[in-house]
Amino acid sequence: MFNTEQANCVSIDPDLFFPEGAMKPQIETYLQRICYNCVIMDDCLNYALRVKVKGYWAATTEKQRDDLRCFFGITPVRLDQEFDRMSRQSTKREG
Repeated sequence: MFNTEQANCVSIDPDLFFPEGAMKPQIETYLQRICYNCVIMDDCLNYALRVKVKGYWAATTEKQRDDLRCFFGITPVRLDQEFDRMSRQSTKREG
């Protein structure tokens, strides 16, 4: 994962990033302003492209990330696979 302590979205209601159904255009515009001015946007986008996450990440929708993955030839892992990988890394560092 990456350090999110400096992220602009830390204090924003998470429900805005994970709407049920289609995202309202005014909400997306609001979130874009938050994301585009964020110091960790590159890390966030990299993670969201590598891991098949739901919701709005780094000023992108799931469809936009699917299009970017196709364009760049990125095959994402599922979140549970990423969690397993991170757990193994943590265990190696402790041992």
